[in-house]
Amino acid sequence: MIEDRVKLRLRIAGIICIIIEFALLVRIGLLHANSNYRKLAEKKATLPKTIPATRGTIYDRYFRIIACDTGFKRLRINGLARELVGYTSIDRIGLAGIEYKYEKYLRGKKGFEILGRTPRGRLYLYPGYKVKQPVPGANIVLTIDRDIQEIIETVIQDKVKAFGAKSGSVIVMNPKTGEILGMATYPHNVSRNRVISDMFEPGSTFKIVTLASVLANDIAHKDDIVENGASEIQIGDKIIRDEKKHGKLTLAEATWISSNVAFVKLAFQLTRKEFYKFAKLFGFGTLTGINLPGESPGKFNPYQFRRDFDFATLAFGQGIGCTLLQLALAYQCIANNGVLMRPLVIKEITSYDGKVIYASRPQKLRRVIDPTVAAELNEILSGVIEHGTGRNARIPGIKIAGKTGTAQKAINGRYAPGKYVSTFVGYFPLESPEILIACMLDEPKYGESAQVCAPIFRIIGKKILNLKRYRKIRRS
Repeated sequence: MIEDRVKLRLRIAGIICIIIEFALLVRIGLLHANSNYRKLAEKKATLPKTIPATRGTIYDRYFRIIACDTGFKRLRINGLARELVGYTSIDRIGLAGIEYKYEKYLRGKKGFEILGRTPRGRLYLYPGYKVKQPVPGANIVLTIDRDIQEIIETVIQDKVKAFGAKSGSVIVMNPKTGEILGMATYPHNVSRNRVISDMFEPGSTFKIVTLASVLANDIAHKDDIVENGASEIQIGDKIIRDEKKHGKLTLAEATWISSNVAFVKLAFQLTRKEFYKFAKLFGFGTLTGINLPGESPGKFNPYQFRRDFDFATLAFGQGIGCTLLQLALAYQCIANNGVLMRPLVIKEITSYDGKVIYASRPQKLRRVIDPTVAAELNEILSGVIEHGTGRNARIPGIKIAGKTGTAQKAINGRYAPGKYVSTFVGYFPLESPEILIACMLDEPKYGESAQVCAPIFRIIGKKILNLKRYRKIRRS
């Protein structure tokens, strides 16, 4: 009897264990199903969202805003420095200029968050998920002076229209440091910065290469007679003539009146190898290292000038292609006692919280000419303003050095009558240059560089000297 009871109890206990085990399995199954349902429900009720980062601000050298984000739209203050700053896509990705070149610094890092969604579609921050905050982009401080940029943009636009030119460009820099203080072109093309990308034949502004080569090789000096008054020279079956008849000319006088004949005669006293060496030292035919997208190295190689006539025209700046930046830097070298500087457009890059990521400093590229040669060049070029073709560049009370240039324009390999490029490059004060201005007009309909670009230099120079921070130049 007792044995039967024990057996019964054991059977009941076994059945209970089986029921409990079954119940546990059912429960586990239900929990697993509920987890899947929960995940599915969560997926339908939540929305992953990227949090855009604020793009870094671009400032001028005095920390005045040039481009910034406003409500996640990119704004350029007063439309300034379009070609230099560039532009962004609708998604605020840099596509040209500084915006493109320094995209990795400016863009910042996106954030992330999970939003909940009510049955009626209202969004709210979903609990339990940590928000990843975006990191703002770095800020870029340019070497540009916003006041100078405004001046040159206004002036070049006015003068392109006034002279009916195809286009025009201006660059302003500090010749001691290589810092770019302003860079402008008109008409605007935000996809192409003509100052660094467009080649042109410089004409007589290139004569400084011939001049420097002659002085450095002790072939002639400023008071030596270099032209006997013939005013023409025959090269092969072609004759090169000066625009006007003249008497005997010293080296200085030949530069002042821009005698092509005198400079051809001078060039033929140099070896072509020596001439080419100086042109390359001044930076023609090579990239300047400005670290902006779209820069052209220009067009210059010794094989172009094997023929006598080609070499003759090179002496006065025909047959070579350069950018306005390259031309400006050649004069920067003379103004800076013979030392060529790397052009700078970035002053510093700082993180959103003020830490300095990069800070620029003036960088000497190489010595091109000795200080004595540079001093003689400065004296001769100042005479261009006082006595020669650069009279229209004069600014009362300021000693200036500079040179005019007018080059026939080649179209489809042939020089087109009536089409030319006008240039002027100058700097001041002569005793210790702080401002260099280079300007170019492409196909002005009337007037040569003495009447076109020299006055542009004067207008810009006077406006810069009226700015409070540059008035000390007048008093020095």
